[in-house]
Amino acid sequence: ACAPVTTDPDVARWLDEERGILSAEVERLDLARVLPRGVQCPAWAGAGDGPSWRSWGDRGARLLVPLFDAEGSLRSLIARHPRKVESGPKSLGAKGFARAGLVMANARALSWLNGYTTAAVCFILEGETDFLLSAVGPEKGATWEGIGTPATFGIFEGAWSDALVSRIPNGSSVGIASDDDKAGDKHAAKAMRGALTSRVLNGTLKLQRRRPRPKGDT
Repeated sequence: ACAPVTTDPDVARWLDEERGILSAEVERLDLARVLPRGVQCPAWAGAGDGPSWRSWGDRGARLLVPLFDAEGSLRSLIARHPRKVESGPKSLGAKGFARAGLVMANARALSWLNGYTTAAVCFILEGETDFLLSAVGPEKGATWEGIGTPATFGIFEGAWSDALVSRIPNGSSVGIASDDDKAGDKHAAKAMRGALTSRVLNGTLKLQRRRPRPKGDT
């Protein structure tokens, strides 16, 4: 029932004009899809209990980003509101299912999870919009220069794990770009613990903290 993001004018406009993320590139790279209006959803694709249950679509969370495990298998989805949310969460996970250890990933990152071992620059970013922005390019209409296509992971609370760190090829440079606030610092601190720190200390990975570019509401 999912459709390409450019088929929904509201979602495409939000990506292109408000977030500076090229919707055509999101579609071409198959980074996310859109839930068409009025589509019936299973019980897990919604929020609330009993009479208060409403589907992702009815709640306005219609931008769908896939979530992968450390083996590169598609395990779940995260649904994002394509507009500013006055109250409540900006994103909704699958109801009744844990998402710990699951990440958003572009094609290069997925190749690592599937066992390919070519070193590259790797970005670990907090949230759906920063993930999509990095996976498409650093600025609207721009491309990454000098480093090739980076492996891009999108994370949230509980997503990053030692199992994911083990999939990053030796010699890669890892940049952590969480939000410039206390919550972002917490995400970055957690990502840098355990296996990632060990691999930096033994020289198999390089690590740097990258701040995201200034932006409005995410």
